Amino acid sequence: MIPAQRPHHPLLFVDAAAGLPPRWAQTHLRTLKFHHIGRCTLIVSAPARADPPFQSTPVPVTVVGSVGIDGSGAIEAAGVVQLMFKGKTPPHGFQICASPAPTDTLFFSDVGPGPFDNVAYFELQPGTCYTTPLGYRPPGPVSVYAENQGVTFHARMW
Repeated sequence: MIPAQRPHHPLLFVDAAAGLPPRWAQTHLRTLKFHHIGRCTLIVSAPARADPPFQSTPVPVTVVGSVGIDGSGAIEAAGVVQLMFKGKTPPHGFQICASPAPTDTLFFSDVGPGPFDNVAYFELQPGTCYTTPLGYRPPGPVSVYAENQGVTFHARMW
C-alpha cells in the first residue's frame, strides 16, 4: 500500500491502458502524483483551492459565551429532592461540588425533578466534583438530594 501525503485527499484509480486521468481531474486538482500498481494508476491529489486573500487589517474576533450562574446552596429538608438554579435547565452545562464537611453523600440528577432513586441520580462523595462534558446540555433541570439537612454544595451553570 502506498501511503498518501494527507489522509483527507481524494484517491483516484485510472486504468493504465486508458492513459491520462479524466478531464475533471486535470482541471480540478492542484497536484497529481502517479503511482503505478499493475494495470492501474493510483493518483493522489490535493483539491485545487485558491490561496486565501491577503488581509491588511486584522479581522476582529468576538468570542461569545454564557455567563456562569451560581447555584451553590444547602439541602433545605432531609430526604427531599431539591431543584437547583431556580429550576432552570443549564443551557450549556454545569458543575456541582459536594462540600467535604459534613461527610454526607450528595446525589444529583440532570433529568428534572422526581422522586429519589438510584437510577436517575448520580452519587457525589464529599469533597468531589462533577462537571458536564464539553458540548453537553442537560435534558432537564438539575436536582439534588441528601439524607440529612444542611449538606452544602457548590454549583455553577453556564
